[in-house]
Amino acid sequence: MSGNKNKMVRYNPLAPIPKGGINDYYLYIYPDVPERCERGFVGYIGNSKDLNLKIELEINTEWMIEHNQASLVFICDRDNPSNATLVMTARFFDTLRRTPYLKFGLWHEVGHYHTLRYFDYEADENGSTQKARTKYLEQGEVAPAEVAADIFALYYTSKDVAIEYLSESIRIRRTYTWEPPERTQMAIEEFRLRKRILRDLDTDEKARDALCKLCKRKSFYRI
Repeated sequence: MSGNKNKMVRYNPLAPIPKGGINDYYLYIYPDVPERCERGFVGYIGNSKDLNLKIELEINTEWMIEHNQASLVFICDRDNPSNATLVMTARFFDTLRRTPYLKFGLWHEVGHYHTLRYFDYEADENGSTQKARTKYLEQGEVAPAEVAADIFALYYTSKDVAIEYLSESIRIRRTYTWEPPERTQMAIEEFRLRKRILRDLDTDEKARDALCKLCKRKSFYRI
């Protein structure tokens, strides 16, 4: 999760809540996007109950290239959370259209948008939340915002898809040559912990209860 330029800012607790509920988002890919697309806007995430909400999908932005991002990143304007974009590599988008498991990653990022106001989540001057996530990993835990985004994504995919996505993320992360080994190992450990948490949520009711508890809400069906 990313998107702040201020040093050690926190996500805005006064961020507007989407008018729609957890089940009201949808993915729309523009019909004229070519089969091989290398750059530009390719679609958006909308919400059937909030017609003003539009999270743009963009391929290979300069920001993403400069920050060496490998797949999919959520960028959100802290002062105006409605101004949000999901940027991804051309390879991620191409695979997203052909295989179901990458949709978990997409909906995980939308989950960050939906639960944005419920977590006091620090980011550095580059918008990275790595330090905050590392603190949890050192205690053998996953940052609550990451767990919440995973649970949100289950509403649009399935547990099997989630496990496949996280398993593939571990495999791909092991191939990184530009990343310090300790950073790679921490990322892999976080993926493993996330898999374990999702496996324990064996019913929709447990997933719903866990999400409400993390965000300290009574219900996420309608807000």
